[in-house]
Amino acid sequence: LLAYASSVCDTYTVRKGASRRNINKDEVKGTMQALEKVHAIIEKSKGSMDLLAELDTLYKCCKFAAVSVGVIRWVQTIVSQHNYFSLNSDYCPIHLALLDEVVSNHPLLHNSVLELYMELFEGSYGEMEILAILEIKKMLVDRLVNLLSRGCVLPVVKYMVKCWHNTDTDI
Repeated sequence: LLAYASSVCDTYTVRKGASRRNINKDEVKGTMQALEKVHAIIEKSKGSMDLLAELDTLYKCCKFAAVSVGVIRWVQTIVSQHNYFSLNSDYCPIHLALLDEVVSNHPLLHNSVLELYMELFEGSYGEMEILAILEIKKMLVDRLVNLLSRGCVLPVVKYMVKCWHNTDTDI
């Protein structure tokens, strides 16, 4: 329903005595194909290497808002697992790189991505070493700076100031 609503637009023509409504469905087919492609990629991928092979396709499909909303929810599910960062040693995991692409294409989704970054930044990482936790938080600050550079200025700055005042975070 979201995909249909985001890819269909109405135009009205008013003439003497009658009005005519035109529905433009040009983007519906592309949106549905992109949703199906991303669903197939996500369904079959087992790890970051599988996603890396399909990264170009994922980036192209993230141009559609409905696909990007789904990608945000999927990434949230993956990175919220308690052992995600302990199993992933990349500086910027591919899942978060996908969020960077969403941020660059869809300003209206900035707040959703910011909420996820805040959740990750404030999360506890249990049995991980302090240096590893600091590296994760440093990477998340880099993601916040990227979000800031894409136009989400006030919410990011307010969050960073809150972290600086409320915790022992040294930004």
